[in-house]
Amino acid sequence: DWESTIRVEVNIATGLAWLKLPSLNPGSVIEFSRGAQRITLFERELGADRWIASSQGETVPLSKSAMPVSEMAFRIGDIAPEEAQRFVLIEQPTNVIYTADLWRGDAFQASSQNRLRLRIFLLGFCGAMIAFNLIVSFVTRRAIFALNAAMIASLIPMGFVIEGTGAFLFWPESPELTRPVLIVSRAGSALFSALFITGLLENGRLPNWLLNTARAFGLAICLGFLSVLITGSATTYILMILGSGAMMLAHFGLIVAAILRGDRQALLYLIPTGVLFIGLSFRWATMLFSIDEPFLRYHTLELTLAFEALAFSLILANRIRTYASQAAQARAELSEVKLAGAERFATMQDNYRASVAGALHDSVGQSLAMVSGQLQHMAERYQERDDDMKERLDHARAALADAVHETRGISHDLHPARLEHLGLKQCLVDLVQDVNQSHEIVIEGQCEFDDSQLAPDQAMQIYRIAQEGISNIARHSCATSGQLSLVIAGRKARFRLGDNGVGLPRNIRTDAAEGIGLFSMRQRAILLGTHLQIDSADSAGLILSFELDLEQ
Repeated sequence: DWESTIRVEVNIATGLAWLKLPSLNPGSVIEFSRGAQRITLFERELGADRWIASSQGETVPLSKSAMPVSEMAFRIGDIAPEEAQRFVLIEQPTNVIYTADLWRGDAFQASSQNRLRLRIFLLGFCGAMIAFNLIVSFVTRRAIFALNAAMIASLIPMGFVIEGTGAFLFWPESPELTRPVLIVSRAGSALFSALFITGLLENGRLPNWLLNTARAFGLAICLGFLSVLITGSATTYILMILGSGAMMLAHFGLIVAAILRGDRQALLYLIPTGVLFIGLSFRWATMLFSIDEPFLRYHTLELTLAFEALAFSLILANRIRTYASQAAQARAELSEVKLAGAERFATMQDNYRASVAGALHDSVGQSLAMVSGQLQHMAERYQERDDDMKERLDHARAALADAVHETRGISHDLHPARLEHLGLKQCLVDLVQDVNQSHEIVIEGQCEFDDSQLAPDQAMQIYRIAQEGISNIARHSCATSGQLSLVIAGRKARFRLGDNGVGLPRNIRTDAAEGIGLFSMRQRAILLGTHLQIDSADSAGLILSFELDLEQ
């Protein structure tokens, strides 16, 4: 039955407001919807000299609990309505609209219990979202999750103060902290929301200068709020509140602009951003227009914040899943490119070797054979005439025979046709024997497999790797011994080639600095569907190895 507006005497200089209450029934509860530094109820009987003072809610059950429902509530004393005088003193009422709810005692108790349970659930949920975002940020090394956690954390104290529970929850003995906490909370929410929204839209369709402008705007609002702590300027405070609203609209506009530019992912950002904007706007509307719905006044911000925390967290989780899918696809495409490159390299190398082998056999080999025939003819011609000439021709024929033999060996190495006839196992044995006979090195061979276990292309690539590796040992390792093994057990083939030489120099132990020989072996290992493992240390030899799954 109260009037919609009651005159309140306000002293702007001291920040005090005196509200004269109408007649109230004993035992009823009056509750204010907003927090302040302090609210005090004064009661006395007509004609009495002494006032009875109740400091913000001390007479109401649950008002001093760890998770209070509302500290700005007072139980009316047992004074008859027509014989009572009651005033409420509100400290720090400037630019704030208060709504007072009058309850029956039992109804307030029931409502308080229900609101307490809901508030515990919603705040616990927001806390869980903060922890979730921090953990994901640590695991994924992505700052966007930490910014979301910071934004949620900065909005919670503001909600506590606006809903009227902050003072008793965190600073019950120092109500003067309410205003600084509210200002810092507004400052943090302005900064972190700007960084979070622009972080979501980064690497999208919006230009960087626009995102940087939004970040600068958020920083300016944050610094403006913090300056109020020093100057105490009410004008600056009001301007920063208006700036916060403008910034929220600007963020909404950025998301819409990103959508119009073709960023489909930004469509999801409209939902939590719109809900946050609507929730905050509705909360202000309930105060400005004194909407008579306590539940909405008490829990609008908490419900809005909980939904925002959940929605943005799910969006970020989906974003990470999308990025992971894109990264997996990129890795698959990279593997295909590597495989195609390895195939081209091996084909080009084999074709070049076949071409050189053919040239050696058909051109150089034939030329050497012709020269050998001519020397034979000359030797027969000068056999009885000149012993010195005969001796020189014999030396030349012997050297030429060696050259022909080496040319044939090189030709066979470049294009090992005998691999098709003899098989990989015998070719590896011959390869080891050739090196042992032509160099001062002893390489032990271990071949425990059957040629039928390997496809022709697999045999070719393994032979090329062994051939290149043994050639490197003979030419560069300064080794005295080595080991070559190819063992097939079940469906696994294990290759190992090692020596006791000088190992690889430090400057060529990376893929980028290695020579053509190691690069060739790596490419052929890729063609086999495996990875060539190279282990080396100074003066500790070199080990080449790989494991091949024959079921692939």
